Amino acid sequence: MENNRSDYSVSEESAGLELRTIALSDKEKSIILLTALDGFWTVNDRGRFIEVNEAYCKLIGYSREEMLTMSIMDVEAMESEDDILSRIDRLKNCDGHRFESRHRCKNGTLIDVEISANYLEESQRTFVFIRDITERKRNEALQNEREIWFASMFDQAPLGYQSLDENGRFISINGAWTETMGYTSEEVVGRSFGEFLAPEFVEPFRERFPLFKSRGKIHSEFEMIHKSGQRRFIAFEGRIGYTPEGKFRQTHCILQDITERKQIEEDLLKRNTFIQIVLDNLPIGVALNEIDGGSAFYMNRKFEEIYGWPKAELTDIDHFFQKVYPDEKYRNEIINQVMADIASGDLTRMHWDGMAVTHQDGSKHLINAANIPLYEQNIMVSTAYDITEQKNTERELVRAKEKAEESDLLKSAFLANMSHEIRTPMNGILGFTELLKDPDLSETEKDKFIRIIEKSGIRLLGIINDIIDLSKIESRQVVTKLNPTNINKQLVFLQSFFLPEAESKGIRITLRTGLEGPEAVVITDQEKLYAILTNLIKNAIKFTQGGSIYIGYEKKSGSVEFFVKDTGCGIPALKRGIIFERFRQGENSFSRAYEGAGLGLAISKGYVENLGGKIWVESEEGVGSTFYFTIPIS
Repeated sequence: MENNRSDYSVSEESAGLELRTIALSDKEKSIILLTALDGFWTVNDRGRFIEVNEAYCKLIGYSREEMLTMSIMDVEAMESEDDILSRIDRLKNCDGHRFESRHRCKNGTLIDVEISANYLEESQRTFVFIRDITERKRNEALQNEREIWFASMFDQAPLGYQSLDENGRFISINGAWTETMGYTSEEVVGRSFGEFLAPEFVEPFRERFPLFKSRGKIHSEFEMIHKSGQRRFIAFEGRIGYTPEGKFRQTHCILQDITERKQIEEDLLKRNTFIQIVLDNLPIGVALNEIDGGSAFYMNRKFEEIYGWPKAELTDIDHFFQKVYPDEKYRNEIINQVMADIASGDLTRMHWDGMAVTHQDGSKHLINAANIPLYEQNIMVSTAYDITEQKNTERELVRAKEKAEESDLLKSAFLANMSHEIRTPMNGILGFTELLKDPDLSETEKDKFIRIIEKSGIRLLGIINDIIDLSKIESRQVVTKLNPTNINKQLVFLQSFFLPEAESKGIRITLRTGLEGPEAVVITDQEKLYAILTNLIKNAIKFTQGGSIYIGYEKKSGSVEFFVKDTGCGIPALKRGIIFERFRQGENSFSRAYEGAGLGLAISKGYVENLGGKIWVESEEGVGSTFYFTIPIS
């Protein structure tokens, strides 16, 4: 709208036309009036029409003859006669005047008009051009209504809104934005967006902003600083506004606070990562299968390793049985047994021991397998454990038992001890695997049961490994590999490795070295030295409840004497002579306070003697023990 403008001069085109009509012939004047698109009058000082063109007649609905008998007061709908005459008088003292008004048509309707008027002193007439602006006014009113509606929607929208100029400064924000970030509009508009970002996001925004302007679309996430100082993750979606010429005008973005969603995602990621790590490091194979279809949609690394085929070959149930059980007769027996046991619904039948599987490389392995159905989730949890080594070990133990010259009592104690040590972790694995079937378990309980299963599996694996090592020692199958070994570095590593376990029991580990620099490098079997020290340190931690452990060595003539000293419970005098025997501990009953098969010291003794050294212990009950061993050096 242009009424009340300070510049009242008519346009050059209109003024030129008005001035030229004075100098033109009557014919020329008539042609101009007839061909003008806008309405045109001339009126005298009393406002009566002297001349009017056809365009205005069509606009107002009167004929020219009717108009020449009328005055401005007959068509003007907003001003009185005094107002009109006063306006004509004012025109005599100015160069022109432009204003808006309303005219009444012959049929009574009102139209909005824009009027441009000039007064000519020579003719004492007022020359007036009239333009119909009804449609424009209607559009302006509609636009104004839309702007009011948009402003209301803009400020009441549930999502935050912001716009930035080409320099990244705020042009506008809405109420949801202020609620999200805590600032008022006055505190934000005109400032740089980067001022509200967390420091580490300022530079990424500067790098991305030119890309946003060039791409036309905005999708990003930034961490912003709330007025309270809290960090909030904000997601942005938007577009770029352009001028009619296609140049950048401003950004338009809606934003949403996704801090809580980010936290949930982070927590889920941590939990899933933790579960994945646990599952992938379990000593047993675990797979998840659809009960309806049978296809496996998850398996850990151990499951793939136990069955000896790539994961892709094991996910389809038919291919699984064909690959793992290549002998058709045996395969059919296994399928029939497994399917019958599952169909029975009896959980006690869903355990299969000693199943012979064939790896891709043709090797044969024995496994124990179990299924845990979770019917509500349509999931079958399949577990597997490779007992090939265990079976081999059992056979070796049987042979060792037959050849052993130990008394029947020692044999009985050994078998009872091994039965207890193997069954305890196995029962832990199977028992807590059974408990995992409960759909009402909380995440905390599930994590606890998985840790127990993992610990039991590791314990069982450790027992089996110790038995195998001892068997190799006694059958003289141990191969000695001599190489330069830095004993200082090895002790420092062991101190660091066992420090967390020791600190959890309130134990200090102190290191004492006797050689420096190149002198600390000796020729020996590094792996066996590591195994000896590991067994002795583990033994010291096991039997020490708070206090200290000292590890170190001294150089002797032609040898190095190592020691591991603890402030633990000590060893009774009657027991010191047997602790280096296999399957022996300071206690030998089922109610012992310390778990283990009692193989660590026997293995250490075997390795020390294999290296040409000797091992012994000095102990005082209730005070502590010190284990010594020597290894010859070149």
